[in-house]
Amino acid sequence: MTKEDSAALHLQGLILEGGWIVGDLVPLPEDHTGSAFSVGYRVHHQDDGRRGFLKAFDFSMAFKHPDMTAEIERLTTLYNGERDLLRWCNEKGLRRVIRSLDDGTAHVPGFELGAVPYVIFEEADQDVRGTLANCDPADQIARLSLAHHAAVALRQLHINSVSHRDVKPSNMVVWADTVGSTNRPQYEGKLSDLGCAHVPGRPSPHDFNPIAGDMSYASPEQLYDCDEFLSDRRHKQAADMFMLGNLIVYLMTGVTHNQLIYRELDETLHWRNWGGSYDEVLPGLVDAHVTALSSLEPLLLDEVKPLLQVIDGLCHPDPNQRGDMIARRQNHNPFTLERFVTRLNLIQQRAELFLRAS
Repeated sequence: MTKEDSAALHLQGLILEGGWIVGDLVPLPEDHTGSAFSVGYRVHHQDDGRRGFLKAFDFSMAFKHPDMTAEIERLTTLYNGERDLLRWCNEKGLRRVIRSLDDGTAHVPGFELGAVPYVIFEEADQDVRGTLANCDPADQIARLSLAHHAAVALRQLHINSVSHRDVKPSNMVVWADTVGSTNRPQYEGKLSDLGCAHVPGRPSPHDFNPIAGDMSYASPEQLYDCDEFLSDRRHKQAADMFMLGNLIVYLMTGVTHNQLIYRELDETLHWRNWGGSYDEVLPGLVDAHVTALSSLEPLLLDEVKPLLQVIDGLCHPDPNQRGDMIARRQNHNPFTLERFVTRLNLIQQRAELFLRAS
């Protein structure tokens, strides 16, 4: 796709109906794994100078699709779904989910498809990957705070029956601030990119994909194409839970739990090579999971080691062993995140008390 083909690549300098002025196009990182039909811009408001990030939806490739009408309809459904979900999150006050500031359609003259739908978000400093690159490796408290924020965000979605379906480091954005007498950095994190989310009663093209987001972060039962363990809703919640654990491991170590598991797993049992049932491969996955947890233990401060139990509950390869075991014993939904949020908060508080005392 050349710049001449797509109006979405020519928004710079436009003043949108809401008073936003479109600035520089934001280049995608080399390891970008997000949407192939959107581009980003920095924007600021002409009245008050507020800054934001504009996500422009590029429908131009639909004209090259064999079924152009169906593809335009699919992309329009995806845009409307994300826009409406973001509006709903704003109305619900989900403070750990990224907030949309405006949305609409930009009109660029001279293009066959000059109408470009967009959403404007509050502008973060960076995503989790950039934050960890600049974060002191020894500062486990700052990392725990972001783990807690991610869990709160996913709980806010789940209690409203929304599954995110693409929880990963690049989909958590972060604001950094240096405050307090210790001059330590303080971070605020929010989940972003709801383009793959499942909302009951709002059909999306992604609903038909067993793995809606990035396969690198998917749960084992998804990768092995085995979802008969759970109902559809519970399956999505369990997969979100695994991805949350994946993100927490990444926050604490710079690698994901998936990377640790498949590093330990015999190559013949890897999901790319395996041809048997999930029941047959599960013992090998569980062994790799246990070994992965053991490899994490020496990396954590003693006060932070209870985090291993949290990760075990979030990332167990067997969906019937994943989640809140107390809720499971009480015959309640084990994929509720309430106790995980509480445990993460307690671990962070105890680590902070230890740091002050030392």
